[in-house]
Amino acid sequence: MKKNQTSNEILNDPLETISTVNLTQNHIKENVNLYMGEKAFDLYFDEDDHYRSVYSRDGTYVLCYGSRGYVSSLNVQNMTDSFEKNFDDSIRCGTYLHNENNIAISQKKNLFIYNNLGVEVHCVREIKESNKLEFLPYHFLLACVNKKGITYLDTSIGKIVSKIDCRNEEIVGSMDGVIYLGHNDGTVTLHAPIQDEYLMKIKTGNDLVHIATSYNYLYTSTSNSIKQFDLRNYFKELKTIKKSGGKLATTSKEYISTYRNKNIDVFDTKLNLIHNTKLTESINTVSFNSFEDICVATTRKRVKFLLFPGTADVNFDTREISPFLTKKQKQEREVKMLLEKIPPEMISYNSEVFSNFN
Repeated sequence: MKKNQTSNEILNDPLETISTVNLTQNHIKENVNLYMGEKAFDLYFDEDDHYRSVYSRDGTYVLCYGSRGYVSSLNVQNMTDSFEKNFDDSIRCGTYLHNENNIAISQKKNLFIYNNLGVEVHCVREIKESNKLEFLPYHFLLACVNKKGITYLDTSIGKIVSKIDCRNEEIVGSMDGVIYLGHNDGTVTLHAPIQDEYLMKIKTGNDLVHIATSYNYLYTSTSNSIKQFDLRNYFKELKTIKKSGGKLATTSKEYISTYRNKNIDVFDTKLNLIHNTKLTESINTVSFNSFEDICVATTRKRVKFLLFPGTADVNFDTREISPFLTKKQKQEREVKMLLEKIPPEMISYNSEVFSNFN
């Protein structure tokens, strides 16, 4: 990959109720501190492909992968590669597990687990053709979704704990261990590993393009609107804006980003547009850093790091997760997470399950 720190994409806030100004990424870089300015750059690939990327939970690493077999794990703190490989196999999707040292890759047929050097440590042949992977960190469960349903893998012991048969169109989100599956008919179903049937079914509209979840909200994208639902109030619809739907990504501040073709729009929790930028190529994925005002966007030729001021929540609980842990602290945190692992039987949308759990 080749690095380039030039960017001229325009950001603007078109809200009519406040004064607005057009800004470029270069202008933002000139007005932020050196630490943040150095993190806005481009990485160019040698070959065109359907590249995608995702941050690790602590925001210190970015996993980049292409459908033809390219995989790399990049440390965005010191700008070094943990590994960069071209596998002789097609790749469907990938994600980090509980830390950057464990990476799950769904390849052409089977699911593989690699370490931070790109060495295969586990192959799960029972899980095939997964098009979406969702890791549940408090349960050490990897939810693998394909067209037939969901398979739950306990990553702490490497065994499958549950299989759920349900037709899905690869529209997936998760919150509190509950998997949200979106369907093209406009419904969203909630699933837990202990129940074969869905926990709840919600009608969000006549069609559905994408869904995303945050701590308090469920966001849905349709062909002509973006909707916000309250998770705390049995999915009460809070607000709807008229906008051509695209794929969605949430920030740690519960802001929502929608991206389609070459455009990225960022909305706050009241669905007011606060950022808008247009790239020169169609966007495949967008992922936001949990602790910094930066996101990574991938296209068919490059990985692009963009600055979006105000999108990250800088007040975080160090007992939960932190980007500033030392190697020893990370090891201690991993042991603590394993000891406090929540069993899959406790995953439920109904909070009364905790009072009945023995």
